[in-house]
Amino acid sequence: MNAPFSQAVQLWERWETLSEQAPPSAAPANPRWERSAELKGHTGAVTSVAWRADGALLASVDAAGQLMTWRRGEPTDQGLGAFEPFTTAEVGTTFWTCRFAAGRVPGMLAAGGFSGVPAVCALS
Repeated sequence: MNAPFSQAVQLWERWETLSEQAPPSAAPANPRWERSAELKGHTGAVTSVAWRADGALLASVDAAGQLMTWRRGEPTDQGLGAFEPFTTAEVGTTFWTCRFAAGRVPGMLAAGGFSGVPAVCALS
């Protein structure tokens, strides 16, 4: 999802064309990838991204200690839809990973790095 050492999150979509004569198990003909969005705002290299299970929020963390979430607009037949920043937190520690909780607390986001102190956020 990210170019090496990029301060932006890059989202790509795969477009496929299925042949009408092909059986359902056949591989798509001529798949192609298109960059559909570039989300800017990080001050350090983006190290991890995570989608919330419902696809409405995307979280990203960077090596400078910034955690950002992005709210997705309605998808269209032209792609994923527009994204806008939802929250930003400056924690001041290098983050290497982030993940949304599943199950009963789908709005919880956790991020962690080498400091050993996780960041936990409640998002709605």
